[in-house]
Amino acid sequence: MEGQEDLLTEEQNDFKIVFYPENAEDEDKTGATIKGNNAKYKEAQDKISTMFTKKGAEYTVNKRKIKVLDNPKEKGCIKSEVEVTTAKGERGIVTLKFWAPGKKGATIQVSKTKGTTIKFCKTMTNKVLKYLLENITSKTKMSTEFKKAVLDTTLGKTAVKLNKIQEKKDVFKEKIASKGKQDLLCEACDFKSKSKITLKKHIEKQHNCEETTLEEELEFVERMGSEDAKSFIEEKSKCDLSNSEPSLNVSEKQKSQEELLKV
Repeated sequence: MEGQEDLLTEEQNDFKIVFYPENAEDEDKTGATIKGNNAKYKEAQDKISTMFTKKGAEYTVNKRKIKVLDNPKEKGCIKSEVEVTTAKGERGIVTLKFWAPGKKGATIQVSKTKGTTIKFCKTMTNKVLKYLLENITSKTKMSTEFKKAVLDTTLGKTAVKLNKIQEKKDVFKEKIASKGKQDLLCEACDFKSKSKITLKKHIEKQHNCEETTLEEELEFVERMGSEDAKSFIEEKSKCDLSNSEPSLNVSEKQKSQEELLKV
């Protein structure tokens, strides 16, 4: 459990932490603010706020796990709903707001949400945000290693999720782009699709046919005997994926292949 002293107002060289309401008892406090006015602090806050703009991102900072659940829009600030896991494995949700630099400096606001206690605000403020600020504003070797660790954590744990999201976006874009387009037909059955990718997957899965060009088929037929070539042509006429010669239909290609047998 975090110590009672964690709720005291704390002033660093570059920033000041205050839990509010300042005169309230421990259990009655609802959040904290972190404020800084110099350029070093403002730059650090800007970097940290970027970490919390990626929905689904997960980090391990100072042995505490955090996960970005949502990024509700709010005028004038960057807002984020974050799940915090304490060192003992307890989970709670806090709200973060990153206010851009003004006349009185830049501010990070940490607020507890319904159903959580001030304990999670303390963890987020003193064990996560304070730790990030101290290390980012420092120019020590530890700071350099820390920044690399945060970057690796970000990329490693969210890459798969972000790729899946991108794949869904690509499929959606393709559906929008395909509206109004003529259906592409499978030459072996009644299947149809507006997507070349979907049609190709269907043919490979349902008909066990690989995509070949007309030139490849003709070259293959040349190396066959007459009977084998005739069987090949009859089989290929049922499942033809040629995209290199769209003007040729199955009968035309079959005719071209049969001419080779007369040579």
